[in-house]
Order: sequence, then structure tokens, then C-alpha cells
Amino acid sequence: MGSSASRDAFLSNLSSLSEEDVSPSSSSFWDELWKLPTTSHEVFSTFTPTLVRAIRSKHFGNLATLYTQAAAQMLQIVETPYNIYFDQALNCVRVLTRITPFIYESVDDDHDNDDDNNSNNNNNNNNNDNPNSTRNKIKDLCWSTNTKNNAPTTINANTDDDDDDNSVDDDSDNESEAPPLGLLVVHAAMHMLYLPQFTCDYYEESELPDDEEVGSDQ
Repeated sequence: MGSSASRDAFLSNLSSLSEEDVSPSSSSFWDELWKLPTTSHEVFSTFTPTLVRAIRSKHFGNLATLYTQAAAQMLQIVETPYNIYFDQALNCVRVLTRITPFIYESVDDDHDNDDDNNSNNNNNNNNNDNPNSTRNKIKDLCWSTNTKNNAPTTINANTDDDDDDNSVDDDSDNESEAPPLGLLVVHAAMHMLYLPQFTCDYYEESELPDDEEVGSDQ
């Protein structure tokens, strides 16, 4: 795992994300990206801040697909925690760990797209109202509750507490709403912290020590 060849392939795929739009339905490209054996060092060293920002500013759709697919696979591994998919899940975690700070950093469209920084203050209010601004694209990607905004559907995550305030069955608008993608990522990460055989040991019931044995060891 983490061979020179895989690192070169991983770097090549990442570089292409900043150069051209890659369709979310291009399964051959995305499957290869997620299944390439990598280490955390390789992800962080090849996925440079300059590269992430270039993808964000020039081909935001690629960044959205990267974020959405990584989140969806993390949710899926929580729902069906088969160890044959653990390496792929780790790739998703590493990629999200790398790109999330740049997604949530203070985004200034004028900084991304305009060399004249003196006009930034005058245009900030306009950017906040512009649905095509990078700031609002990121807000829609991570915090929109509309399923049309690339929300993963691999798992029906129950992110509400047991109160009834957020459950209105007779509201037809609920059919088009889903938990925000950013919230789903947080829930998936929390579940993966305690996922048997992934981050913690797993014991069959017959293998658990008796209370008397535990007491005798103290």
C-alpha cells in the first residue's frame, strides 16, 4: 500500500480535477480514485493547498463531487461495515480531512477570481447575494437541505433527537428535504470513531470476559 505507482496515479487523477470538469457519473474515474491504495502522507502531500484552491475556484463541480462521494461512502461503511471496504473508507476520510479546511476557510470570490484586491470590500455584499459565488456554492453544498444539491442517498441517517419539532408528516416540502451534507459527514465521522474492527476491537459475546474474571484482574 502506498507504492510509487499508486502515488503517481493518485496525483494524476487529482491534477485532472483542476484542469477539466469530470462528470459525477464517470464511474471509471471516481472508482479508480477512491480505490487507489494510498497513505495519509500521500494524500496530504499530493493534495496541496494550491491544488485544492484551484479545484474550488475553477472547477467547483469536481470539488462538490469529491466531497459528496466521500461522504456517501463514509455513510455506507457505517451502514454496512464490511472490512473489505475499510481501506476505501480510509481514503475518503483522508481526502475529506485534507479538503475540508479549504472548503470552510474564509472564501472571497474576488480573491479567487479577481487580481484587484482593492475592490474586495465593495463587492462582498454583492457576492453574498450571488447564488453563483463560491461562498454560496459551498453553503449550498454543505448545508442545503434540498436533495437536489447532491445530498448522498446511500443511508437514511436519523440526525434528529427524539423530539417531534422537526417531523411534520403532512408537509409535502419534506419529500424534497434531507439532512445537510455537512451534518451527515459529522454523524458518519462520529460513528466511524467507534466502528468495530475499523477503529475499535470487536468481540463475540462468547469472548467477553465474565464479571468475576474482570474483578479478579483488578
